[in-house]
Amino acid sequence: MIVGALVAVLTVCMVYYASGDAVSPDGVKYLRSAAGGSVPVPFHLRRLLPRLLGKSVVAWRVCSWGSLVVLSVCVGEIARCYGMSFQSSVLASVLVCGLPIFRTSVFFPVLVDAPALALTSLSVLLVMNGEVLFAVLVVMVGAAVKEHVPVFSFLACMCPWLLLGLLVPIILRYTGEPARGEYPGELHPFQFARTFHAKEVFSAKHHVLPWGVCATAAFSPPTLGLCLSLVVSYGMLLVASDSTRVYQWALIPMCIAASSVVPEWLVIPAAVSHTFWPVRGRI
Repeated sequence: MIVGALVAVLTVCMVYYASGDAVSPDGVKYLRSAAGGSVPVPFHLRRLLPRLLGKSVVAWRVCSWGSLVVLSVCVGEIARCYGMSFQSSVLASVLVCGLPIFRTSVFFPVLVDAPALALTSLSVLLVMNGEVLFAVLVVMVGAAVKEHVPVFSFLACMCPWLLLGLLVPIILRYTGEPARGEYPGELHPFQFARTFHAKEVFSAKHHVLPWGVCATAAFSPPTLGLCLSLVVSYGMLLVASDSTRVYQWALIPMCIAASSVVPEWLVIPAAVSHTFWPVRGRI
């Protein structure tokens, strides 16, 4: 899908032009892991990219930004596999690019979300094309990038074989000793997360509106995969102080569902309004 790739590249360039990039506190831990240092749970499970990319921020940039393009293209192709029109498939790709998690991954390239989501979408696309074995292999690689990959891959297409990828973080858990947590969020994740989210529990500004046009997925026929993806992604807020970057891991079924209910004559207005949607939530 050339259009999806072009939109993703353009979005990456625009975000970088507007805000540049930086290394987040989580990124510092990945760079420490790349240098051979010990990192706390759950960062010690995410060893693959630090080993491959090392301490080069440029390498992380290339990996994260390239992964965002792959993610956009794969989501568009998944929409095509569901029988959607060309216009609706392009909209699915554009919806990915307009989400806060996409722009966060441009601004903070030393993170694993973009590569992990790209591998998640690729595994789902492979399943949709009947290549289950290759999908399982992709999921296993993705699980070494971020342990979320097998679960969200499974939820996006309901293929139980993808859950075999959970063997990877289990093995990694017992083949390396994590460092002791340094901060309250690492020592007491539930209590720490509560201090961030308690006042936002019923805040549409923080938990609904950042989805932009993707929120129209509420008007699509509810599917088990979409519902469970939302339950799991929002459930992760119980132990994570980040917000939008966490629950938008449900983006694959959300973008597919939303693009399926937007009429073709509204595709361009929907794409434009989503791209310039003002509510970004809290990272």
